[in-house]
Amino acid sequence: MAITRWGTAALLTMLAGLGCADTLTRQERAVAREIVAGRFEIWTRAVNNRSLDSIDRMYLNDRDIEVISALGNRAIGFEEVQRQTRDFYRTIDYLNFVPVDPIVEVIAPDAATLIFRHSTTTDYRNSARVVAAGSGLMVWAKDPSDGLWKIRTELISQHASAPQ
Repeated sequence: MAITRWGTAALLTMLAGLGCADTLTRQERAVAREIVAGRFEIWTRAVNNRSLDSIDRMYLNDRDIEVISALGNRAIGFEEVQRQTRDFYRTIDYLNFVPVDPIVEVIAPDAATLIFRHSTTTDYRNSARVVAAGSGLMVWAKDPSDGLWKIRTELISQHASAPQ
């Protein structure tokens, strides 16, 4: 599933219609955009370094968070997301996840969307190397307990690829 700028505009319009108040100044929005972009870079490093504790800290510890992985697996709730992440890393020997052109849009003082394309190389245990490309969408929320931006919803798609 390709995520286009038009699709992002439609999503943002829909979210705005749900009551997302535009109460940020241009400067506050720019600062929040940079913070979310920086948090995304931290998440990417943690994913590539297989740093499970660091990955965990990037998600809201909430029963309603949702992740749909590039493999199509769906997890709802923090504990299920943790389990799915650990299960995935037990099946691979190597992962290189490279986001391309991430775009952050701050839609409220405590909510932001981030879309990106990616290329991924994965070496599965006892299997071939898989090189793939795809798209991603994340909804980030400010955690009320510590004020940090964290992932609330994540969808990563992967286009068909062939083992090498």
